[in-house]
Amino acid sequence: MEILNAVHNIVSVTPEYLSERHLEGRGIYYIKDQDMIAVVGWENEIKRIGEMIADYLELSPEGKQKAEEFCLSSGSDGVIRVNDMLKEIARIRWEKGQFAMRTDEIRIFPCFADHPPKPEKMESKNLYYQAHGSFESEIILDGAGNLIDGYTSYLLAVQYGVSHVPVRYGRRQIVAAAHRPGGTLYRWELPGLLVGKVHPGDKVTVKTARGFRRVTVEAVEEYSGQEPEPLKMVVRKGRMRRR
Repeated sequence: MEILNAVHNIVSVTPEYLSERHLEGRGIYYIKDQDMIAVVGWENEIKRIGEMIADYLELSPEGKQKAEEFCLSSGSDGVIRVNDMLKEIARIRWEKGQFAMRTDEIRIFPCFADHPPKPEKMESKNLYYQAHGSFESEIILDGAGNLIDGYTSYLLAVQYGVSHVPVRYGRRQIVAAAHRPGGTLYRWELPGLLVGKVHPGDKVTVKTARGFRRVTVEAVEEYSGQEPEPLKMVVRKGRMRRR
């Protein structure tokens, strides 16, 4: 067995490693109980195929296109489209939150780059990383590969030369509202549980410098990286309960 890509657990194996029905063929097989991708055959192309699979699982558009165009022979089953199997692997890993991405392909909004974390925060995150070998905060990306949360983890990955990092895809939304009709619009961030559930015209309770206020939402926007960090938060949809 030869490891082709340790991040995605892609290995090259001989046919004997698999069941007898694969002895005469070559192909790409997913061994689910080991979460391992086994590549059989293609002696001179094995490394290129391993790289192609890794590119696909990292959501590289170029890698996905190559995989979709690349057909493989699989014993008596004939020619199969590797794309179908890779989609299934990607789906399983998506559900488990096991996506990995090249660190140098993550896009950083100017608001993060221009406002680095405070030294004491970075030191705390660094101590956690050294103690556990993993990042304390998740790296969350939007659909375009822009980092929207977990900047400290990204910075540590760069500092320690980590080539691939686990990522999760998500959304951040901002609401615009005024304290009074026709007043100046201010922006607050929605907590994760309210993303996608607040619309213009809804009333939300927000945190301000003077305490909690109820405002009417005029607009809901996707996070664009132009907002200052950190943003004050929406506390809940509707008004605060009185005790």
